[in-house]
Amino acid sequence: MPYNTKKVGPFVPQFGRKPESFIGRKALVDELIEGFYTRNSPLRTTIISGVRGSGKTALLTDIADELKKDKDWIIITTSFSEQLLDNILSQLEEKISRSKFQLKGLSFSLAGLSLALEKKETVNFQVTLISIVEQLSAQGIGLVFVVDEIKTSSQMREFAATYQLLVREDLDVVLLMAGLPQLVMSVLTDDVLTFLQRSHRLFLQNIDPYSLKLEYQRVFSEASRNFTEEALNAAYLSTYGYPYLYQLLGYYLWLSPDKIIDPQAVEQALARSKPLLFQNVYTLSWRDLSQGEKLYLLALAQTGESAKAAEISQARKRTTTALSKYRHSLINRGLIESPDYGVVKFSLPLLREFILEQHQFGYI
Repeated sequence: MPYNTKKVGPFVPQFGRKPESFIGRKALVDELIEGFYTRNSPLRTTIISGVRGSGKTALLTDIADELKKDKDWIIITTSFSEQLLDNILSQLEEKISRSKFQLKGLSFSLAGLSLALEKKETVNFQVTLISIVEQLSAQGIGLVFVVDEIKTSSQMREFAATYQLLVREDLDVVLLMAGLPQLVMSVLTDDVLTFLQRSHRLFLQNIDPYSLKLEYQRVFSEASRNFTEEALNAAYLSTYGYPYLYQLLGYYLWLSPDKIIDPQAVEQALARSKPLLFQNVYTLSWRDLSQGEKLYLLALAQTGESAKAAEISQARKRTTTALSKYRHSLINRGLIESPDYGVVKFSLPLLREFILEQHQFGYI
């Protein structure tokens, strides 16, 4: 069945795709790309973390797309898998075979590498990659590795050790990685990957909600559609600046046939967004939590959207010191934040409602 082109809009609430309406990250993209062009910049090894739906993959895609415009870069983009090393070499083979680069010991079509790839046991990833990068760097060609959804594994250790050697040899390489906060932390604390602790690290915060207000207004007005003031405020404030809900809500608002979007339309779109938000983000995040973290969140939820640490301690009948490890862990995961001393609040929209629902269903 063909797509209904009349319904296709700029909002893409699908993980792994960069939406047309992608805002709030331009300054970060520009800063990173500028750093990549500076050989001694600490930004050349950057690890990005953030909660599900914070826009990590879209950000990686945006940066890779910008760098691809420069013929002096080869961009290797991949998500973590147990075939990480093979994926990197295979992409290099394909990209170099379509280029005008001449590599000694590896023909224009990388026949030597092709043969090795057919016999996986003969491939020495480190030797092969270093040989390729040395020759590319000598020809003024930089190599950018973009790796999404990172986690600790033997493949990651082998790749990181090889990348460290490339940096040590002052070769023209850049590494940009992204992942969930807890998985990034497991990589950073791995005994073999300690050099990554010196990398530039970024945590993707929520976007300034007011910028989402302006973007909703712009996108819909360009389609000859307008919000009432009350509806526009309800729409952008409900997102908390969280990119995934911004996309979800915008998607369902776009499906509305009304030329004038009123508060009822926003309420209906939010009601349609909530099940997907819970299913695609919060349920998965909930499964990753320890029992202590879940009980901490429940105590916060039963108090309100925000609470003083003393209130949570009283609810849990534990000292604030005893609960501090759960508070720190949840802040690092991006689920709560501390806007003021001794105060915590939920970082994500409707998360309190989700947690109270889990309690009502007997899941905690």
